[in-house]
Amino acid sequence: MERSISLREWDKRKFEKPHSMSTLRKWAREGYIKPQPELVGSRYEVLPSASYVRPNSDRMTKLRQAKTMQQANLSESLNAAAADPEMLEILDDEFEAA
Repeated sequence: MERSISLREWDKRKFEKPHSMSTLRKWAREGYIKPQPELVGSRYEVLPSASYVRPNSDRMTKLRQAKTMQQANLSESLNAAAADPEMLEILDDEFEAA
């Protein structure tokens, strides 16, 4: 079983040029690192074998739209989302997590 390491250490091992901690935290929060890092207290722990996964821009756009709809809580927006199965999946995941 692999022992988890900090995001900073993972970044040093995987990339030649270091990334800022805010970038690394964003990657951890938004699923750019697979398998997903675990938040332990106030810091993320990640497996050394984890990989950076380039975000799917179409899915990210839909995720942002889903979050906006969730925050606005507009019924007409939810009705518009019903036409897009992927958007419904994103919204369903978000509501289950809440």
